[in-house]
Amino acid sequence: MNTNTYNEPSFSLQNRLLRTFWNIVYVLFFKYSPRPFHFWRSFLLRSFNAKIGKGVHIYPKVIIWAPWNLEIADEVGVGNGAILYSQDKIKIGYRAIISQGTHVCTGTHDYEKKRASINY
Repeated sequence: MNTNTYNEPSFSLQNRLLRTFWNIVYVLFFKYSPRPFHFWRSFLLRSFNAKIGKGVHIYPKVIIWAPWNLEIADEVGVGNGAILYSQDKIKIGYRAIISQGTHVCTGTHDYEKKRASINY
């Protein structure tokens, strides 16, 4: 993350390119995958360095900003329409449920703050 957000982008070029690649994969392979294909979506997230536990159910219309900032424990459910705005680490604990329409955000407008992690 860039510390000079007045004159430069907040995120590195590498980060922005990786997010662009993730968004392409998301639209082509994640968002329209069949609802029961939780294993497939977990595989895609792991391919982008997300830490995904066993028995995780992430539904196809979940919006994920940066999968590499996700750590999801075993048997977690994330419902359609949830937004995981993972500008920084999001940790979701064992058997937690993130319901439809929930917005989990680790972004901040405080440009001097070093980390904005949230643990669930």
